[in-house]
Amino acid sequence: MSTPVLEFEDVSFSYGPTPALRDVNMTLCEHDYMAIVGPNGGGKSTLLKLALGVLKPDEGTIRVFGRRPGGVMPRVGYVPQHLNFDTRYPITVDHVVLMGLLDQHGVGVYRRGLKKRAGEMLARVGLGHAAGRLFRELSGGERQRVLLARALIGDPELLLLDEPTANMDRVHEARMYEMLADLCNGLTICVVSHNVNIVTRHASMLACVNRSCSMHPLEDVSDGHIHEIVGSAFLRIHHDSECDVFEPHQHHHHVHARGNGGGS
Repeated sequence: MSTPVLEFEDVSFSYGPTPALRDVNMTLCEHDYMAIVGPNGGGKSTLLKLALGVLKPDEGTIRVFGRRPGGVMPRVGYVPQHLNFDTRYPITVDHVVLMGLLDQHGVGVYRRGLKKRAGEMLARVGLGHAAGRLFRELSGGERQRVLLARALIGDPELLLLDEPTANMDRVHEARMYEMLADLCNGLTICVVSHNVNIVTRHASMLACVNRSCSMHPLEDVSDGHIHEIVGSAFLRIHHDSECDVFEPHQHHHHVHARGNGGGS
């Protein structure tokens, strides 16, 4: 039986009086690749922040590798939508990557071996030539690849990604997900994405999140032929346990969400 890596049990969270997630039940097992989809404001990013321990649930229990979130950070890699930084600060690309080791090595002068490892991680994402460049000089897509290298440098077992291709065009978005699939073979992956057409080509699980959460294996998602949908088709999430896949100028299909947590 697969070992649970990330578990949510009856988790609810609100920002003040505004509910963000309610009664979420979710289990991600070792080597699963889960794609999280849903509307803006539906709680996708909040779910990742809860898993990271940045936020604490109002109700329910969260376990990461059987422990509380935040207690196992060296085993978790995280790729945000973008890195908030002062563009006037002259931080180099390799030092951004080395930030991924702060939990393990703290702040200070990095040993030569660690800088070499940062270069190796950059080479893995196709940016080995950019180690000494200023991070602010990179394009949005290049910055996201640097953040992926930062997440991978600590050899994580669980990788969480929050819309890592938000600043990319379609071509680079597809390449990013192909790269992610190649680089992360053997990892457990949880990725929030706005493009169900691309992310589900690689994922094994689909989670529809819109305050509540509904999970099902992609092998069970046959209605709508998600893997064949192209162009500007998109996935719209409802609270009636159905994910409606729409294609322009064509009829839509229903993808019934089965699994934990009720409708999304």
